[in-house]
Amino acid sequence: TQSTWGDGSLYSNSSIGRALTQIAIKMYFPSAAPAPGAKPPTKKDEDNITGKFDPTALERGAKALKELDSSANASKAFEVIKIQEQTKQKELQKEIEQMQTARAQAGIDKARVEGEERRKSIAQQQEAERVTAQYKAQLEAEAYAKKLQDQQQQNEAWLRAQHDQFMRQEEQRKKNELEIEEARRRRAIEQAKLDRETRGCWL
Repeated sequence: TQSTWGDGSLYSNSSIGRALTQIAIKMYFPSAAPAPGAKPPTKKDEDNITGKFDPTALERGAKALKELDSSANASKAFEVIKIQEQTKQKELQKEIEQMQTARAQAGIDKARVEGEERRKSIAQQQEAERVTAQYKAQLEAEAYAKKLQDQQQQNEAWLRAQHDQFMRQEEQRKKNELEIEEARRRRAIEQAKLDRETRGCWL
């Protein structure tokens, strides 16, 4: 269970009990106190304290606690316990703040990574769209160029056909003119011959 100091801070009743036990042991049983650097006794060790002391050790310890509680050192002991408990509370609060800071930093890092991934995804999508648009524009340009080329070839073919037709017509016209001229020449010869024969008959 937990109670409150006069200044409003919390302390644990079980921790005070364990602390008072340790103070009493150090004051009245110095040989039983843990050596410097030794592992602090666990709850199991405290429960098995009878295995380390004679059967009257617990009675002497209880008596020592009573004497300590009624002595002038009781307030100092409680002050020490209070300071220790406050120190633990501050350390715990510091750990909580560190965990909160680490959690907040992890959230910031996660958001940064997610933002970077979204930025990369958007950049990749934009690049893909740019390449697609460029390829589409290239295909359209090639199709338009081919259309112009086909149209030009068709125009050139039509012009050649028109030229060939004109040349055939021109050749036919010249041929007709020659034939007409030849027919006129023959007719003139025939007419001259006929005129000579006619004049000979009259003579």
